Amino acid sequence: MSGRDLDLDFDMQKAQLGIEAEAFLQGNLGRYLLERAEVEIDLRTAELVKADPEDSKVNRELRMHIQKAQLFKTWLKELVSAGRLAEDRIHTEDQPDY
Repeated sequence: MSGRDLDLDFDMQKAQLGIEAEAFLQGNLGRYLLERAEVEIDLRTAELVKADPEDSKVNRELRMHIQKAQLFKTWLKELVSAGRLAEDRIHTEDQPDY
């Protein structure tokens, strides 16, 4: 396999993963989990605002909960974005050179 073929194969895999991520996010489970992440972020942020600033343990735990929910959302968005970029590269490769 040439380097170009490997790149195309890798892009095909990324595009497929992006398509699967989009389908997941449009489904009931994906929508539920994204909504749950939003609720978690809002809830923990409200708790953090009310928390004693001197209680570093509680503050750290609340921040970790917020960051985990944000990371979950970020990973899914990155999958979708990377898939779309890979699809664009695949379509560009399909265009004839003039």
